[in-house]
Amino acid sequence: MYNYGLIGNCQVSALVSNEGSIDWCCMPRPDSPPIFSRMLDQDAGFFRISAASSGFSEQKYIQNTNLLETVFSDGNGNSFSVID
Repeated sequence: MYNYGLIGNCQVSALVSNEGSIDWCCMPRPDSPPIFSRMLDQDAGFFRISAASSGFSEQKYIQNTNLLETVFSDGNGNSFSVID
């Protein structure tokens, strides 16, 4: 579980992997069937934002908030971040 960050809006929540992939999300309610369930089945649905070239990513919560920031970097010094 430590490879995942939790995002949500008090009605819907999702688990975001440290690679920028939403691997678990139930909608429109928390007790609904999952629309993304890759955590349980590698062939199941997921949604991912990632860098076009290979590289690495880092994930952290912005200090004193519940905002999750995932930073993608390549080996050439290029990077971008996604804030959930």
